[in-house]
Amino acid sequence: MVLCSLELKVPPVVLVAAAASGTYCIANRVESEWKIPRGVRVPALILGGAAGLLSMLAGVREFGRASTTVNPTTPGACSSLVSSGIYGYTRNPMYVGMLLCLLGWSAFLGGHPYTFFPPALFVAYLNKFQILPEERTLAKIFGAEFDTYCSVVRRWL
Repeated sequence: MVLCSLELKVPPVVLVAAAASGTYCIANRVESEWKIPRGVRVPALILGGAAGLLSMLAGVREFGRASTTVNPTTPGACSSLVSSGIYGYTRNPMYVGMLLCLLGWSAFLGGHPYTFFPPALFVAYLNKFQILPEERTLAKIFGAEFDTYCSVVRRWL
């Protein structure tokens, strides 16, 4: 199946760049009276960006402590199941961080409802072609330990 060939092929950082670009294009083409006030846009960008970066860095740090790979295209290369630190709150802190950055960017660009469409597509694509394949692989490697982890910690938030 053609769609299956997309699994684990596009690095999430490429998806973020595509979603951010799409958001920018939409924001520059949509005329509307409804926009987030200018005084809120920069704080939204800073808050979304800072929270996103902190979430991503916390995830990378925990992977480093566990001496396992952070490469999202090769989940089979992981050497341990990381459930400490931020991974006790979300199974995907790096992806949550990327989404927070995209949401901050959407708000900064005016926050027209259409500008939140690319971040929504980012989540949908990531769930189908990145997270589900990762979880299948981790379930094969770690078995019941991973199943227990999934029952306790949510995929996103």
